[in-house]
Amino acid sequence: MAEQRKPRKHATEAAGKIPGMVKAAIIGSGFSANIHAEGYERSPLSELVTASSPTEEHIRSFADKHGLKDYYTDYREMLRSCLLYTSDA
Repeated sequence: MAEQRKPRKHATEAAGKIPGMVKAAIIGSGFSANIHAEGYERSPLSELVTASSPTEEHIRSFADKHGLKDYYTDYREMLRSCLLYTSDA
């Protein structure tokens, strides 16, 4: 009979640490940005906290769709305003 394989541990679990929530920001509000946002929303280990797009109407619609309280029309301002560990463009 074949041996049962043990489930792989997340790298931080293997190091004895509990994985934390990744807070993310997205630059852009188009097709790719929506795909990334949906990925962050599906993961229990991530949270989309803000996004930016130069067009006010586009970023407002994106923020409403994804439940974002904060959004920016200048990505540089967004990056200066918060400490990020990951971002997507």
